[in-house]
Amino acid sequence: MDTEIIGLEKLKNMNSGAIITSNHFSKVDNTIIRYLLHRIGRGKHFYIIIQETNILMPGSLGWLMRNCYTMPISKNAEYMANNFGPALEKLLKNKEYVLIYPEEEMWFNYKKPRPLKIGAYHYAAKFNVPIIPCFIEMIEKDTIDDLGFYDLKYKLHILDPIYPDNNLKLRDRKEKMRETDYKQRVEAYEKIYHKKITDEFNIEEDIGGWRV
Repeated sequence: MDTEIIGLEKLKNMNSGAIITSNHFSKVDNTIIRYLLHRIGRGKHFYIIIQETNILMPGSLGWLMRNCYTMPISKNAEYMANNFGPALEKLLKNKEYVLIYPEEEMWFNYKKPRPLKIGAYHYAAKFNVPIIPCFIEMIEKDTIDDLGFYDLKYKLHILDPIYPDNNLKLRDRKEKMRETDYKQRVEAYEKIYHKKITDEFNIEEDIGGWRV
């Protein structure tokens, strides 16, 4: 895989389960996180949280969604409370790593960090495990892909792990984790791409591989 990893040393003393968060810009960007887990010897049982509708996807991608250690989330409150929550807790107690995309939606090749939903931080705070925040940098190559975009190589930046502050109530604990994660993403983006983040959209700058 044409991927460089920055910050592996930040994980060397971690001996618990953890929730990994990452920017979501491709149907297969989880393979970059999977590569990270293989590098640190944790790739055998790496779980990815997916939308339940993704299980119905056709073709090889759908097969992967159904067979490669995925856990669906749902809008069904009973399922989330009685099935999803206990299953996730068991995985984390067994020191597994679980990937949750806090941006939820995939935005194709979008470089900027986006607002983060609370779910990943709720479970990290509730089950007392750290967040491993990751930010994937996109670097254009000289070659062109089948869609007419420049091919990309990736640089995975492991940001500082975020631990629950057990002196706070659950509500404040998870919100602090979310705020810290987003702040680190913004700092990483601005350092990597040498520009301040704004709400303005510029397709040439904000979409990785865009070819004029």
